[in-house]
Amino acid sequence: MHGTGGVRVGREVAVTKFLAYSRWGDPLFRLRPKAARHLAEINGEDTLEISCPATLAKGDRILWFDGWRWREHVVNEIEQGHSGSARYVCESSLVNELSQAHLRREELGASGCAEALAKALEGTRWAVEEAGGQGEKDVSFEAQSAYQALRDVAGLWGLEYEPVLALSPSGVASRSVRMVPQIGRRGGVRFSYGRGVEGVRKRVLDDDVITACYGYGDGSGDERLWCLVEDSDALERWGLPDGRGGMLHQVGVYENRECSDVERLKDETLAHLRARSVPSVSYEVDIPYLTLRGVQLGDVIQVVDRDFSPELRLEARVGAVERDLMTGETSRATFGTVTSVLPDVLARAYTAARTAASLVGGMAGSISDQIAQEITTGQVNAGQVVIGAEGSAGTLTVGEDGGLYYNGRKIVIETEGQEAGQ
Repeated sequence: MHGTGGVRVGREVAVTKFLAYSRWGDPLFRLRPKAARHLAEINGEDTLEISCPATLAKGDRILWFDGWRWREHVVNEIEQGHSGSARYVCESSLVNELSQAHLRREELGASGCAEALAKALEGTRWAVEEAGGQGEKDVSFEAQSAYQALRDVAGLWGLEYEPVLALSPSGVASRSVRMVPQIGRRGGVRFSYGRGVEGVRKRVLDDDVITACYGYGDGSGDERLWCLVEDSDALERWGLPDGRGGMLHQVGVYENRECSDVERLKDETLAHLRARSVPSVSYEVDIPYLTLRGVQLGDVIQVVDRDFSPELRLEARVGAVERDLMTGETSRATFGTVTSVLPDVLARAYTAARTAASLVGGMAGSISDQIAQEITTGQVNAGQVVIGAEGSAGTLTVGEDGGLYYNGRKIVIETEGQEAGQ
């Protein structure tokens, strides 16, 4: 049980073992599927679809090795035909179990990430493996599932999570959650794109490329902390002619009202500028590319885009993958430019989303989940989310400054020292 359970195919792995267990954890049999695929997103979908002649019941579990780690999925949907084979749609045991655990009301107040995550998992059989959030946040859970509480913790600290299994000869010995600033690896994988490349859908997002950025921190009026950072290389490529032989900066804005240190503000503003000084691009690849073999969810890859002149070199984050588990091939991958390297940017947008959604639509869970997913994957940095029935209540937009806007007006979460109503 402690072996890999797979056969190496290049850098990919064709899964050769699918082990079935009852909902009580009793070993059943080894599955011999005719087809199997795995779909996964960062902080989102984690689904196993498998077709085989064996008979499984809703709630049964499938334990399998993906080439890097063991995974556990729970049978949730069954489609049976006349061919003697059934198709099973299974969701991650993390999602399945925590979605059915409930928190009535928990007011933690100012808490660390590990404490908040432990409270979200309390009463389940999941433990804290790692909680990488820094500092304290005001935490509360009310009338929600443990899974939503888990997502709230991830959103508050701008983190990503994944399940961790420890195995014994009889099956899963323990289950825990790892929550870190970024899952995945920063490797040497390179992807080249140019005209005539088939099987790739590319999208250049409509956000502005900036070459300089003002940063604003704590305070108000003339007393407000501020800084200006510039990128001369970006100016040369993306600036505007000033009519006198020079170039004009394209200026953006970064805000963090909780920042009271000018050096920290400069660092954060510079990081924001670097993320926005190239076009935001996403790619969806739905044929096996040799260069994408071995790519995992969350990995950062190097992209050379020859559609731009001169060619554009980008860092892109893998936000979603689909693998054929019978061949080990990555059949689809979606990756996009990293729009925010600062976890607190995600955390503030997530908090604003929950507050705004609860005020105007009562849909805090679904709205904040989508906002968090969009910013985390780096695929979308100006996505619109409709609130209320058929969009009647308005639209939330994540702006270029990492802030949240409702019908075009910026939402500011009231903190101590700010006036109410902002």
